[in-house]
Amino acid sequence: MALSGVLANGVKVGYSAASPVSWTAVGQVLDIEVPGLEPEEVETTVHSGSDFRRFMPGMTDVTEMALRLLADLDEGTSPAQDALFDYQAAGTTLWWRVELPVDRAQAEYTALEFQGWVKNWKPVAGDPGARQELEVSVRFDGTSFTKYNAGASAIS
Repeated sequence: MALSGVLANGVKVGYSAASPVSWTAVGQVLDIEVPGLEPEEVETTVHSGSDFRRFMPGMTDVTEMALRLLADLDEGTSPAQDALFDYQAAGTTLWWRVELPVDRAQAEYTALEFQGWVKNWKPVAGDPGARQELEVSVRFDGTSFTKYNAGASAIS
């Protein structure tokens, strides 16, 4: 049985159904693909005087966040993991916060905040005797992607 703790080098992940004021921690994070900004490339080449193609940034995509969790499928001991299934089934857009430790002491974190919906919630059972994992992916659905300066954690 998995119960509390963060395993991915101090990274913290939390969500909020109401507003980004209080966060529900997603525990047992084994691995995370942190979302980032990825603009389209719009070619602006003018065919005169140069053999080089030129590009400018276009519309910006926020990449998906992918989480690999040590699965705890008992809603009594891991209600945060269990609730993600319900949010996915309902198509609910949540506020998300990812906190990345600034130093080894994990005293301060750089945070990213955005809104998104649970695109994937899938238990993964490996070989017999292997740990059971949960894959969760989150797709951006908002109007802002905010990076905060280093500070104290807001996810308990």
